[in-house]
Amino acid sequence: MPYRGHSTSSGFYPEESSSGEMYFEEELRRQEEEREFITDFCYLSREELFEKYPSLEDQKRIFFEMLSRESSQIDKYLDFFSPALFTIELAEELLRNRGYVFHFMESNLPLFIKGASDQERLFHLVKEKLGFPFIVDHLREFSFDKRAFLEECLASGKYELVASRIDYFPPELHPIAAQKLEELGETRVLLSYLNKFQGIDDYSLSQRLCGNKIDLERLARHVMQFEKLDPIVVQKFREQKLANGIVGLIQMGEIDPPTKEDYLLILDSAQMKFTNPPSVREFLASHWDVFPDAKEKEIFEMLLKRDPLLILKNLDRFPSYSPEKMIYEFQHKPGLKKGVADAMIGSFAYLFPSEMQSALVEAAWKSGIEQAKTSILGKLKYFKGLSANVASILLHKYPHQVLGALDAFMPGAVDQERLVDRMLYDRSYKDFFPKPKGLTVPYREVLGRIFNQVSLDGMRGLVVLLSESDRKWLGEFCLKKDPITYYKNIDLFKNQEIPPKESDIMEVVLISLRSFKDPKKVLAQFHEYKDFGDYQEIAKARLVDSLKYLELEEWELWLDEVDLNDRVYAKTKVRIEKELLNLLPRLLRLGLPGDAKKIMALCKRFHLAISDEIEKRVEEAEVVKEERTPRAIVEKPVDVLGDMTKFYTHQLIAAHLPTQQEKRDARLHGIDLPVRTWVDLNDMTRGFEAHERRIAHWMKQYVVFAVVSELRHQIEHEYALGRETSVELPCLELTDEEQHYQEKYSHPVDQFLSLATPTEIRRFLFQAEQRFLQRGWSACYGGKAWAMISRISADVWKEDMPLTIQIDRIFDLQHNTGCIFDKRPDQVKEDENGIKEFLDFKFRQTGSREVWGKVLRRLLDLDQAKRLIDDLNLFKQLQPKLEVFREKVHQVTTPASAKYY
Repeated sequence: MPYRGHSTSSGFYPEESSSGEMYFEEELRRQEEEREFITDFCYLSREELFEKYPSLEDQKRIFFEMLSRESSQIDKYLDFFSPALFTIELAEELLRNRGYVFHFMESNLPLFIKGASDQERLFHLVKEKLGFPFIVDHLREFSFDKRAFLEECLASGKYELVASRIDYFPPELHPIAAQKLEELGETRVLLSYLNKFQGIDDYSLSQRLCGNKIDLERLARHVMQFEKLDPIVVQKFREQKLANGIVGLIQMGEIDPPTKEDYLLILDSAQMKFTNPPSVREFLASHWDVFPDAKEKEIFEMLLKRDPLLILKNLDRFPSYSPEKMIYEFQHKPGLKKGVADAMIGSFAYLFPSEMQSALVEAAWKSGIEQAKTSILGKLKYFKGLSANVASILLHKYPHQVLGALDAFMPGAVDQERLVDRMLYDRSYKDFFPKPKGLTVPYREVLGRIFNQVSLDGMRGLVVLLSESDRKWLGEFCLKKDPITYYKNIDLFKNQEIPPKESDIMEVVLISLRSFKDPKKVLAQFHEYKDFGDYQEIAKARLVDSLKYLELEEWELWLDEVDLNDRVYAKTKVRIEKELLNLLPRLLRLGLPGDAKKIMALCKRFHLAISDEIEKRVEEAEVVKEERTPRAIVEKPVDVLGDMTKFYTHQLIAAHLPTQQEKRDARLHGIDLPVRTWVDLNDMTRGFEAHERRIAHWMKQYVVFAVVSELRHQIEHEYALGRETSVELPCLELTDEEQHYQEKYSHPVDQFLSLATPTEIRRFLFQAEQRFLQRGWSACYGGKAWAMISRISADVWKEDMPLTIQIDRIFDLQHNTGCIFDKRPDQVKEDENGIKEFLDFKFRQTGSREVWGKVLRRLLDLDQAKRLIDDLNLFKQLQPKLEVFREKVHQVTTPASAKYY
């Protein structure tokens, strides 16, 4: 018998021989398919790859190949994969790995939830691999009962996690969680996050917490989180001399007015060497005048002894003390060294008259106390009229802070040549982007010196902060200095000259046609390459992308350049016609009929199919001519929470005021109100409208700034997103006079907004939305949340809806995304927690003025809250008369046929 592995032609073991040959052939075929797949993966476009390999098994191969070879690009192509691919089995396979494979699972969990046949199994798998905090963040996306998971969290001691993220759990579980935390003795955790819980009986909880001293002290610290309190709380706080609790009750309006005993209790607490908590003393410093028995001198002397800085923080609360007298009191305070007194005053010198600020800063600096220096530098931009001597002192060690606050100094006080030299010596280039306000040294000389020292490659994220004219100049400068780097970054520039006809720069030039002054000549220069594969791939991509991003001049150039009826471009033509079905209606809805009409004209010219219905709608759309009118830019800092609470308080009142139609009907039928009531109503209405105009003005400008700020993250995502579809502020065609007006502002966003028409702003926001919708953004930046922000901002700039709706939609953006008002901290003061709490409350509130007032007191400064509560109280006085008035109007205007007996 021959050896089994030996090849023989004698006919022995015919079955085994046949099986071996089949296996060998199958293996060869498999290896050939694998080579073909790898070749296709490397050379086919992703659209062609998915078309050639449509099966689920093939898609899985593509998926893992992309993860291993181009992991940062995979998010860009997720829409090409079948939802059926993202199974629990795939999730298990991914979660066994680390690196980007693991990261993909973290970032795209909703894909797996959507297709999961057993959500609970997926839930426990993810919880085991990624942990409790991660799964809680995604809890809302799962649709099964969450009670067992809540109990598991509490049983494993994750009290802080449950309480801090209770809003991720269904509201019906909130009372269960609160009860369990109370039973476990975790009232500290419960009270710390009480405002996040829904459906809690505050009244009963406050009563139970009065049962023991520890819980009572905790209640005193968190009393302002309660909307309803048992009256016994006031009694218990007074009995136990809990000053912080009494302060909280005063701020809530539960004690109004405070008694002499309350004042003495709080004063005694404030006079203690160590006040616990310090908020008692802070409240007394800022609101001592709410106590009828308080004396200004008594409070001043107590604070001077125990916490002098609180006096300086609240200078306006001590009107009897002039600035000179205030300084004298500090410098002659027993036990307080002069240097320490100077340091304290210097830390708050920006609150003193401008003519005193320089001397106060110099004295603080001489004290040598580092804390004072740090405080002065941190508040430098709030100073006014600082002297050359102060500038010289600060410039020696702190040029960064001086450059960021040039307006704080008298004209000519800062040696700006020396300042620039020092900054460039320290290689502090980023401080010059955008152009610092108040800089008088020729800015382009500074840019030239910077880019003689550094490569353009490492400055991409900063170049986008330059004005249009400065970027044009910088492009010309970089071209002379380093042509290779210049062309690699040509997308950063505008209005550039025609490049040389060199094949090695063809790709970057063709995808950046909008960077050139004459893109038609640039395209013609590379016409001889049009039959090359690289050229055709660029053409296919730009034919679609230039349409999607409304780069319509470039789109027309490409339509002229290629033949869409050519077999090479057949699929591209189909993609374009599919894109048009979605694009044209969106442009009409957004108020961009001019762009829609231009697209339709090009479609007719190049025989692209459009439905009759869409064509009719585009033809009927009216294009309104807009004049370019200078727009004042808001530069004064704004308080988001203050404006938000004031706006919605006004809306609460306005909802019950007579409408314009009711007023007309009343005049027609001789129904009237007392003159004093009309005066109060008209004053109230005018005040509401003035406030609406003011906040609408800054908010509409701010959302554009926010979108531009988020687009800056394109730079760090450009490998995944691609440079060819980057979105930036457009160039405006301006007269010399308009350019001069624009130069009043240093930031490019302010320059754009100062003269852009509403249509130009909406077009930019549409382009931003398209960019944010691209796959490739990481979880923390861009993406669908910012696409929604851009879309709603564009709607607001249509200016065809009442101001109240415009404002409400922008505030709702903050509620839905949580990422709007943190982009310009120098001008927009954001209290993230307060804003979120108020919006959550507004979303679920029932309209009770009492509860509304308590929330205002909890979130705002007492004076701010009092002004809004006074508005509510005035309306409360007017309401009975208004109800009678409206009922009379209703009776005379209701048709007889509509009356039922």
